[in-house]
Amino acid sequence: MTKPTPSPEPKHSTMDLTNRDAHILRKALAYAIETIERLPEHLQSTSDLQDMKNMFAIVCNDHDSTMAFYMGIARRHVALREN
Repeated sequence: MTKPTPSPEPKHSTMDLTNRDAHILRKALAYAIETIERLPEHLQSTSDLQDMKNMFAIVCNDHDSTMAFYMGIARRHVALREN
């Protein structure tokens, strides 16, 4: 998988504590989304999941390739843990 062209930083960002805040937030949201989606449906917090998906789209500036890149990483890592 090729690394996507970096998307611009989110417009909502007011400070960058680590110089990697957007990357860390994208990765954390991708892992959270993937983990919640793998839970049995009755254990999924659908409102939290939807809010996370909306936040993820915002921090990825709605770039499909960026979202696919981070979700792909999370999907592979979570699947490895299940095995």
